[in-house]
Amino acid sequence: MELEVDQDALKWLNWCRMFLQVCTVSDIVTADGLSIRESMWHGERDYAHRSSYQWPRTVRPNRNHWKVWQEHLTRALLVSDGPQRLLRHPLGPWIDPLDNWNWLWSSTHGLFHRQGHGWQHYRPRSFSTRNIQWDYPRSTQLSGCKRPHNEHTDNGVSFLPAPFWNQPLPADLCRATVHITPSLGTLALTGIGTASLQPHHDSQPSLLAAWMAASARVTEYVGWTPEEIEIDGDKSLLVVALLEDRLCVISDGSYKLGPGMAAVQLLPRKGGTERIIVRCQTPGLTDDQSAYRSELIGLLAGIMVVDWLLDQ
Repeated sequence: MELEVDQDALKWLNWCRMFLQVCTVSDIVTADGLSIRESMWHGERDYAHRSSYQWPRTVRPNRNHWKVWQEHLTRALLVSDGPQRLLRHPLGPWIDPLDNWNWLWSSTHGLFHRQGHGWQHYRPRSFSTRNIQWDYPRSTQLSGCKRPHNEHTDNGVSFLPAPFWNQPLPADLCRATVHITPSLGTLALTGIGTASLQPHHDSQPSLLAAWMAASARVTEYVGWTPEEIEIDGDKSLLVVALLEDRLCVISDGSYKLGPGMAAVQLLPRKGGTERIIVRCQTPGLTDDQSAYRSELIGLLAGIMVVDWLLDQ
């Protein structure tokens, strides 16, 4: 998309970018690549990433300049001007090293924040279907008292650090972004990022190899596999969507005067054009055929393909 920007607006946009210390879209999005971080939208540095650049000192732009920033981000990147700030084209898996990130998430141990050469560990306060929140302990700043060396501050409110992690970091770490609410003393997980998967070097895609191997074990009386599988696009992105609970499996079956038929599509729920198409004939004798049986065989085909994807 080509976006026309006048010279004055371009100057203000660059000022906002320099203040936030960002270069690309990936620097301002949540770790899942789906939306713009709230801090980046409102012009607040959050240091989600470590930068290798020596940024110049920059005075914070005023409110009018941030309105220009938001208007142009909406025009260039967003689905709409809604509060969720969803990207029109979500980003794919990350290819940068974990060392570039200051917040990491472990499904087994929780949230970690880089502090110097160590890591702080945050315990969840609450779980919900929308987000997970952690306590971000506050301390009252007493008059005349010196602040602890590694104390967090935000808008005049002081935060004591969470306990340091004194063990090796978990093996299942992922990139993470958070949003801190100083008034409530909480931080919420806003996104979890997945790394780009290494491509397979098999003579054929391994999902198709698994399908062919399963088909070879089918006999006249035992077993069944779908007749056709078509992969459209990068299969690894569908694996990522599956691991992030974003993969949709849509099936349909039909029957009319003959063998029943079923078809299945597997595609990501938010963004992306990749998909897997499965076509199959309903097995069984003529008297066994029905619309219900065809619907079931479509569900079975979808489950089989998901199982093969999990083995990638």
